[in-house]
Amino acid sequence: MEISAFLVTMLMAATMVLVTVWIHYEALLLISAGLSKFDFKGRVQVLAVVIGLFFVHTVEIWLFAVCYYFMIDFLSYGAIDGVTEGQDFFEYLYFSTVSYTSLGLGEIYPTSFVRFISGAQSLIGLVMIGWSASFTYLMMEKFWKFKK
Repeated sequence: MEISAFLVTMLMAATMVLVTVWIHYEALLLISAGLSKFDFKGRVQVLAVVIGLFFVHTVEIWLFAVCYYFMIDFLSYGAIDGVTEGQDFFEYLYFSTVSYTSLGLGEIYPTSFVRFISGAQSLIGLVMIGWSASFTYLMMEKFWKFKK
Protein backbone atom coordinates (compact mmCIF):
# COMPACT_ATOMS: atom_id res chain seq x y z
CA MET A 1 0.00 0.00 0.00
CA GLU A 2 2.75 2.46 0.92
CA ILE A 3 4.62 2.19 -2.40
CA SER A 4 1.47 2.29 -4.52
CA ALA A 5 0.12 5.26 -2.52
CA PHE A 6 3.43 7.06 -2.96
CA LEU A 7 3.44 6.42 -6.72
CA VAL A 8 -0.17 7.58 -7.09
CA THR A 9 0.67 10.70 -5.09
CA MET A 10 3.71 11.48 -7.23
CA LEU A 11 1.66 10.98 -10.38
CA MET A 12 -1.03 13.30 -9.02
CA ALA A 13 1.55 15.92 -8.04
CA ALA A 14 3.16 15.82 -11.49
CA THR A 15 -0.26 16.01 -13.14
CA MET A 16 -1.28 18.98 -11.00
CA VAL A 17 1.95 20.81 -11.85
CA LEU A 18 1.48 20.20 -15.58
CA VAL A 19 -2.18 21.21 -15.50
CA THR A 20 -1.35 24.36 -13.54
CA VAL A 21 1.37 25.38 -16.00
CA TRP A 22 -0.93 24.64 -18.95
CA ILE A 23 -3.81 26.68 -17.48
CA HIS A 24 -1.49 29.57 -16.69
CA TYR A 25 0.09 29.55 -20.14
CA GLU A 26 -3.28 29.47 -21.90
CA ALA A 27 -4.62 32.21 -19.64
CA LEU A 28 -1.66 34.47 -20.42
CA LEU A 29 -2.28 33.90 -24.14
CA LEU A 30 -5.98 34.72 -23.71
CA ILE A 31 -5.23 37.84 -21.70
CA SER A 32 -2.71 39.01 -24.32
CA ALA A 33 -5.11 38.34 -27.17
CA GLY A 34 -8.03 39.90 -25.32
CA LEU A 35 -6.17 43.13 -24.68
CA SER A 36 -5.43 43.56 -28.36
CA LYS A 37 -9.11 43.07 -29.30
CA PHE A 38 -10.50 45.71 -26.97
CA ASP A 39 -9.79 49.40 -27.20
CA PHE A 40 -8.72 49.79 -23.58
CA LYS A 41 -6.25 52.47 -22.66
CA GLY A 42 -3.09 52.26 -20.52
CA ARG A 43 -4.10 51.77 -16.93
CA VAL A 44 -7.31 49.94 -17.81
CA GLN A 45 -5.27 47.38 -19.73
CA VAL A 46 -2.99 46.82 -16.75
CA LEU A 47 -6.02 46.56 -14.46
CA ALA A 48 -7.50 43.93 -16.81
CA VAL A 49 -4.21 42.00 -16.64
CA VAL A 50 -4.18 42.00 -12.84
CA ILE A 51 -7.85 40.99 -12.56
CA GLY A 52 -7.34 38.25 -15.15
CA LEU A 53 -4.30 36.91 -13.33
CA PHE A 54 -6.11 36.98 -10.00
CA PHE A 55 -8.89 34.91 -11.55
CA VAL A 56 -6.40 32.41 -13.00
CA HIS A 57 -4.62 31.99 -9.65
CA THR A 58 -8.01 31.45 -8.01
CA VAL A 59 -8.85 28.68 -10.49
CA GLU A 60 -5.51 27.00 -9.85
CA ILE A 61 -6.03 27.18 -6.08
CA TRP A 62 -9.49 25.61 -6.46
CA LEU A 63 -8.05 22.78 -8.57
CA PHE A 64 -5.57 21.91 -5.85
CA ALA A 65 -8.39 22.05 -3.28
CA VAL A 66 -10.26 19.47 -5.39
CA CYS A 67 -7.08 17.38 -5.46
CA TYR A 68 -6.88 17.51 -1.63
CA TYR A 69 -10.54 16.56 -1.42
CA PHE A 70 -9.98 13.57 -3.70
CA MET A 71 -6.80 12.42 -1.93
CA ILE A 72 -8.21 12.76 1.58
CA ASP A 73 -11.89 11.90 1.24
CA PHE A 74 -11.70 9.25 -1.47
CA LEU A 75 -8.22 7.74 -1.36
CA SER A 76 -7.59 8.26 2.38
CA TYR A 77 -3.95 9.19 1.66
CA GLY A 78 -3.66 11.63 4.54
CA ALA A 79 -5.47 14.49 6.19
CA ILE A 80 -5.36 18.16 6.99
CA ASP A 81 -4.77 18.34 10.74
CA GLY A 82 -4.62 21.16 13.24
CA VAL A 83 -7.11 23.70 14.41
CA THR A 84 -10.08 23.17 12.13
CA GLU A 85 -13.83 23.48 12.41
CA GLY A 86 -14.26 20.16 10.64
CA GLN A 87 -12.61 18.67 7.63
CA ASP A 88 -14.64 19.76 4.63
CA PHE A 89 -14.00 21.25 1.21
CA PHE A 90 -13.64 24.79 2.56
CA GLU A 91 -10.80 23.68 4.83
CA TYR A 92 -9.12 22.19 1.76
CA LEU A 93 -9.69 25.45 -0.11
CA TYR A 94 -8.18 27.49 2.73
CA PHE A 95 -5.22 25.13 2.99
CA SER A 96 -4.77 25.24 -0.78
CA THR A 97 -4.67 29.05 -0.69
CA VAL A 98 -2.09 29.07 2.11
CA SER A 99 0.02 26.48 0.29
CA TYR A 100 -0.20 28.09 -3.17
CA THR A 101 0.89 31.47 -1.89
CA SER A 102 3.62 29.87 0.26
CA LEU A 103 2.14 31.75 3.21
CA GLY A 104 2.28 28.63 5.37
CA LEU A 105 0.52 29.90 8.46
CA GLY A 106 0.88 26.52 10.13
CA GLU A 107 -2.36 26.30 12.09
CA ILE A 108 -3.42 23.49 9.78
CA TYR A 109 -1.01 21.12 8.11
CA PRO A 110 -1.01 18.07 5.83
CA THR A 111 -0.22 14.57 6.97
CA SER A 112 1.02 11.47 5.20
CA PHE A 113 1.08 11.53 1.40
CA VAL A 114 -0.88 14.80 1.17
CA ARG A 115 2.37 16.52 2.20
CA PHE A 116 3.85 15.78 -1.22
CA ILE A 117 0.96 17.50 -3.00
CA SER A 118 1.28 20.47 -0.64
CA GLY A 119 4.99 20.76 -1.36
CA ALA A 120 4.43 20.60 -5.10
CA GLN A 121 1.69 23.22 -4.81
CA SER A 122 3.92 25.60 -2.86
CA LEU A 123 6.66 25.31 -5.47
CA ILE A 124 4.39 25.69 -8.49
CA GLY A 125 2.48 28.52 -6.79
CA LEU A 126 5.73 30.41 -6.30
CA VAL A 127 6.63 29.88 -9.96
CA MET A 128 3.17 30.94 -11.18
CA ILE A 129 3.18 34.08 -9.02
CA GLY A 130 6.62 34.97 -10.37
CA TRP A 131 5.45 34.32 -13.92
CA SER A 132 2.43 36.55 -13.33
CA ALA A 133 4.59 39.32 -11.88
CA SER A 134 6.92 39.30 -14.88
CA PHE A 135 3.95 39.19 -17.28
CA THR A 136 2.37 42.15 -15.48
CA TYR A 137 5.64 44.07 -15.71
CA LEU A 138 5.85 43.41 -19.45
CA MET A 139 2.25 44.54 -19.94
CA MET A 140 2.87 47.70 -17.91
CA GLU A 141 5.95 48.44 -19.98
CA LYS A 142 3.94 47.93 -23.16
CA PHE A 143 0.77 49.84 -22.24
CA TRP A 144 1.90 52.59 -19.90
CA LYS A 145 3.40 55.42 -21.84
CA PHE A 146 5.52 57.65 -19.64
CA LYS A 147 6.57 61.06 -20.83
CA LYS A 148 10.28 61.73 -20.61
